[in-house]
Amino acid sequence: MLYIFISVFIVLILMNIFIMLILHQMVKSTGRQIEKDAGRMLAVYDELIEEKSKQLSELKEKENELKAEQKKEISGVGFPIQTNRNKSVHNESVSLKAVPFHDDTYVSSYKRIKEGFSVDSESLAENFVNALEAESSEESEYRKLIADMLDTFSFENTYKLSLLEKDKYELVLRDVLNNSEYEIYSEWAIKNTSKNISEFRDWLKLEYERTDNLVKVRIPSNSTEHTDASDHTKLSETDDRIRYENDNSICEGAKIIYKNKLYDYSI
Repeated sequence: MLYIFISVFIVLILMNIFIMLILHQMVKSTGRQIEKDAGRMLAVYDELIEEKSKQLSELKEKENELKAEQKKEISGVGFPIQTNRNKSVHNESVSLKAVPFHDDTYVSSYKRIKEGFSVDSESLAENFVNALEAESSEESEYRKLIADMLDTFSFENTYKLSLLEKDKYELVLRDVLNNSEYEIYSEWAIKNTSKNISEFRDWLKLEYERTDNLVKVRIPSNSTEHTDASDHTKLSETDDRIRYENDNSICEGAKIIYKNKLYDYSI
């Protein structure tokens, strides 16, 4: 039994030695092969570098030749062109046709237009307000409803409602709005099936401008007697229904905006 164990042990040692020799031989052969491949690749790279260097040198030579040719052409042209051009200019006879320097009727025409559009914006606004028909109680109540709803549908509240689902924010509106306000929303929702609450807020703004009883008088920007220099707008000192606004697009005259109508007497 002991002899068998010793024999097996000796065989294992011999096998390990044999395997180590084989691995050592493989490592040596692989190393030699890598060295050969690396040398071959370096030789190829050297050839490529030499070829590119030759090409670059050829391109530089061609570039220098082109620059030299251009210099020759420029030096060959020299001053004769300028001399010939000067001669042709002096030799040619140039005839200039006399034209009117200015329009003699411009000043008189502008004066006539300025006088025609020279209006007293304050008197114009007061006469316009006096000519307005008295606002009915229904119109006044409707405008007040729209104004109150605009306060309710502030940017913050509208954003919070937009985060809710349609059926849920309609329940919130039913609790927050009174009957008249909810009726206005219901009529809008029937015409707008999307029921986007942000669009409803935009509609309220347009509706308020449409029903606003403030008379906006737009005057030229250089007219500052009725407006503040800071924001270029100012309420009338005699009537709080009138507000003056500077308008850069107006040269002479004035524009009046009342509700959804524009009365233009300007250029």
